[in-house]
Amino acid sequence: MNPYLSALTRKFHAIKPKPDRRLEQYAIDVTGVLRRARLVAGEAGPGRGLVVGDDDLFSLFLLGFEGRALTVIERDRRIIEALEEHAPEGAPLTIVEADLRGAYDDRWPEVEGPFDFFVTSPPYTPEGMTIFVATALRSLRVGGLGFIAAPHDASARADEVTLHTQRFLLANGGLIERVIPAFSVEEGLPAYQIVVRKLRDVDAIDWVRPLTRRFYEYEEWSEDAYEHQIE
Repeated sequence: MNPYLSALTRKFHAIKPKPDRRLEQYAIDVTGVLRRARLVAGEAGPGRGLVVGDDDLFSLFLLGFEGRALTVIERDRRIIEALEEHAPEGAPLTIVEADLRGAYDDRWPEVEGPFDFFVTSPPYTPEGMTIFVATALRSLRVGGLGFIAAPHDASARADEVTLHTQRFLLANGGLIERVIPAFSVEEGLPAYQIVVRKLRDVDAIDWVRPLTRRFYEYEEWSEDAYEHQIE
């Protein structure tokens, strides 16, 4: 581990903003973020990456593995300020402030693709997952890789969200290369890591089922889906 990553690991919990339940943010142990950065760095290799949502400050860890230029799409100003303050000096980091719910009205963040890979940890709802992933797939080059966190809880609800995400990937030009169970843990909830490769571009996004503007868990189920979440 280089000096930057070592220092980042020690200060992670001090600089990471408190999870905002209105945005379905979760707390995660630093080892899970570092493990994911190592996976992406090893499998995606050097190049240009897109991080869609970054309340885990994942992009800081990935920038610690040199050879990657990152664009981050984020709506939470607290996260944006933490990224700007703690990124390596001179790091190739571009931040685009955007609310991804604009996709309901065909408004998408303006990013300069194509990208070689993407990483995302979406809200754990069918529409949150697919809108985050659609945002990334639109700007991913054919042959590029995607790394997606999906719920791996012992419940039918979590299983359906993950299965819907996989159906969406297959319907939109993706080939699922690997699904790693319990790759990370967020507040007691284990998460799959789905690794997908884009095989083709599509003319239009196939949402698999009609969108209903239920983006967050409290909109989809009228409750906080996981009672273990910290306040």
